[in-house]
Amino acid sequence: MRVPLLSRLTFSGQFLAFGMIVLLAGMITLGLWAQREIRQVTSRRTAEVTALYVDSFVAESVQALATGSRIDARAIATLDEYLKDTALGDQFVNIKLWARDGTIAYSTSEDLIGRVFDLHEELERALTGELVSGFTDLLNSENEYERTRAESLIETYAPISRFGTGETIAAMEFYQHPGPLLAAVRSAQMRGWSVVVVATALMYVMLLGLVRRSNNLIELQRAQLEGNVTRLSDLLADNRRLQRRMRDAAGRVTALNEQFLHRVSADLHDGPAQCIAVALLRLDTPDSAETSAQRPSEAVRTALDSALGDIRSIARGLRLPEIDALSTADAAAKCILEFERISGTRVDVEFVDVPTQAPLATKITMYRILQEALANSYKHAEASTRTVTLGMESGSLRVEIGDDGPPFNTDGPWREGALGLAGMKERTEMLGGEFELLSSPDGGGTRVRVILPLKGDPDD
Repeated sequence: MRVPLLSRLTFSGQFLAFGMIVLLAGMITLGLWAQREIRQVTSRRTAEVTALYVDSFVAESVQALATGSRIDARAIATLDEYLKDTALGDQFVNIKLWARDGTIAYSTSEDLIGRVFDLHEELERALTGELVSGFTDLLNSENEYERTRAESLIETYAPISRFGTGETIAAMEFYQHPGPLLAAVRSAQMRGWSVVVVATALMYVMLLGLVRRSNNLIELQRAQLEGNVTRLSDLLADNRRLQRRMRDAAGRVTALNEQFLHRVSADLHDGPAQCIAVALLRLDTPDSAETSAQRPSEAVRTALDSALGDIRSIARGLRLPEIDALSTADAAAKCILEFERISGTRVDVEFVDVPTQAPLATKITMYRILQEALANSYKHAEASTRTVTLGMESGSLRVEIGDDGPPFNTDGPWREGALGLAGMKERTEMLGGEFELLSSPDGGGTRVRVILPLKGDPDD
């Protein structure tokens, strides 16, 4: 599918393209208007100068037209003196003096004197006192002489007033070649167009700078917004993944808790319950049935002491030491020392940049994982060395427990219900952490690697 060129332009490109069109249209409109105004003003100026000349030199000689349509020979001679063979007369192709009834009372073309023509619009306006000037195509019937001299002339009608009353008694018509006037008009128009073009160019350059600056700011803000949207989308995706993991982990923890309680129940049934049952049986046995080697009270005491020892052992395994007031490193060291005391074995420890404090839930999870991983290694790994490493990784707490025992299948049955490894994994994922179990078949032993978050209040 072809994409229109306009849609491929940036915001600034589209704005500047439309701006150029608007400015060009405005420039052309303004230029044409100025051209017309210059032409009209120049023509009007010429007409005003002509009218001033008529009032100054001609009006006094033609006052007889106030009562008739002709002037005498003396007036004609005076007009010839002013209008023929003079610098002013040389500027005109022809000059006509119109009486109110359409009679040509005087003309520099003598054969027109005395002839009568119909009044046309421009002449009628002049006879009402209006100064009229403009280009004419010489199509009127009285323009026979002018048509032999040119195809187009400037025609000016100057009204002549009666002294004392201001009444228009005649109109003087002048015909001029348009060349000099058009040259002046073109010169003025060129200057006008130059001003318009320069002003338009300056406006466009200023607009270009403003739009580019605005566009750069918009592009920067859009890039920042897109980056924020991308980061937010990533965070939302991570949050959804964590929520799914937490829901899955919560479900598995519920099942593991049931299995754990079942194991505790089995331990109570097989240990303390059996001893208490033996004690009850001894209490129900008649004294005559007892041998002299052991009195009933002694047998009961022995069974109850054994049951009490089993109960205390189970309780110690369930109760977590007071670690909330301990630092992260001290809590880990306490767990490792307790394991060494019970097992009689040594653990190699390496603490690197361990955070002083961590959220209580993180410390509890770390303690239980260390406790379970070391116990599993002691019970099942037949290892000669064990190591614990604590440190930082990407702002989180890293816990690693390893040994040199024989390898095993990490995809094996522990994933289907063994409480130790499964419990460590679920504890980790409940906090949003990462759990990894590695067992090397080339004799490298087994390693548990856990990443726990450090976000939140350490006292939580």
